[in-house]
Amino acid sequence: MKNLLLLLVVVSACFGLTGCWNKVELTDWGFVQAASLDQESNGSIRLTAHIYKPGRPSASGENTSSGKSFIDIGANGPSLLGSSSLIASELGRRLQWSHIRVLLISEELAKSRNIAELLEFFMRNPQTRSNINVMVTQGSAMDYLKIKPFIENTMGQQLLEIGRVSSSYSGRAVVTTLKNVLITSMEEVSTLSFPYLRLRPKPNPSVIMNGLAVMGAPSGRVFAIIPRANTPTVLMLKNQFNRGTLTIPCKGSAENKKASKDSFEITRLRTHITPVITRNDELSLRIGIQIEGTITELVCNDVSTATEVNEYLKRIRDTVSNDVSDTLRLLQKEQADIIGVGNSICRMHNRTWKRWGPDWPRRFAETTFSVDVKVVLLNTGTITGKKT
Repeated sequence: MKNLLLLLVVVSACFGLTGCWNKVELTDWGFVQAASLDQESNGSIRLTAHIYKPGRPSASGENTSSGKSFIDIGANGPSLLGSSSLIASELGRRLQWSHIRVLLISEELAKSRNIAELLEFFMRNPQTRSNINVMVTQGSAMDYLKIKPFIENTMGQQLLEIGRVSSSYSGRAVVTTLKNVLITSMEEVSTLSFPYLRLRPKPNPSVIMNGLAVMGAPSGRVFAIIPRANTPTVLMLKNQFNRGTLTIPCKGSAENKKASKDSFEITRLRTHITPVITRNDELSLRIGIQIEGTITELVCNDVSTATEVNEYLKRIRDTVSNDVSDTLRLLQKEQADIIGVGNSICRMHNRTWKRWGPDWPRRFAETTFSVDVKVVLLNTGTITGKKT
């Protein structure tokens, strides 16, 4: 009786164990690391899947059986789901989208089609994650997936790391995900910026962050490209600048691009934008920026006395103020409110927004602003604070 009871307990416990009862093994899946969307000459959309190719890796990180750890397969279907099915048929495996890191959209396609509509397939797919990085490319998007990665096993992971490092450590890129696109599409001002990539073919093919691509409502298309030089100050205005290097012209050499410059590493930056509605029913922005950092290169003047330190800090304040003003004027020229001013007014002054909302792009372009910069010098990098 005791043995029979023990047997019943063991059999009952087996029913609670998990198992691969759906009969899907790892060898049935093709794991997509990245994907690209391009517009064909006939107007159709080409989906290219960047698929990890399993195998025994060599010391260089490449698959020893083929020399590459990834394979790119593209297809033109009636829809993205149809293209996905065609790719799976050619690959001989079902596509698994849960590992996708980056989605690339060509500039041509982003300027002609609604980006939110292009992303419908990825937003509704239960396998995909909301933190997929979305980027816009100069030229064909699938060409970026064919590049041999420098360090990572796949170009999808390489692009992800390029975006992360450029955003977190050098202030050269924004990070825009599927979640950002979804949230922005539900806001009053549906204007969003994407990392804009450029292919550098020589000496070794590589990808660089080349500015920002701006998407706006109601079309949902990319309508402006913000140059690479303005990206750090856009991040400052969005209060998303983590850290980076600021180049400061020597006094009296601002117009001479070949003149020597100091370098200041920003370790902390906070921006606060206060919208002010004047009595004339006009808008003015008060932009306050607080910076902390250290000197990394000093070639212009010494900073060993209080007077020299104050002069150095003044040059930083003037440089940041001028750069921020130039970038804000560029955004106003493009009527691109990617810094969230309109949404802030909608939350704080809802009645005013009901009057301003229909004509917001023009009103944003005519907004006046003032910039106040405060700088804290943490250390000079040396004991004396003198240039070498």
